[in-house]
Amino acid sequence: MEKEVFIMPSHSLIDAHSVAEMLSLNIKTFYRFVQENTDDTFPKPILFGPRLSRWSKEEVEQWIQKKNKR
Repeated sequence: MEKEVFIMPSHSLIDAHSVAEMLSLNIKTFYRFVQENTDDTFPKPILFGPRLSRWSKEEVEQWIQKKNKR
C-alpha cells in the first residue's frame, strides 16, 4: 500500500485570531461573521480537525483588497 503524501500549499496559513486581527474584529464577532457569511465571498477555512481550522493569508488579503475597492 502506498503512503499518501500531503503537500502543504506554498502560502501561509493563519488562525482565526490572526484573521480577526486583520479585519479589526473581535474574535467572537469574527466567528459570527463566518457563520453568517451570506454573500459567500469570504475565503473558506481549511479544516484540520473538528477544532482546528486555518485560512489562507493570501486569500484573506485578496478578499480585503476586493472589499476596499468597492
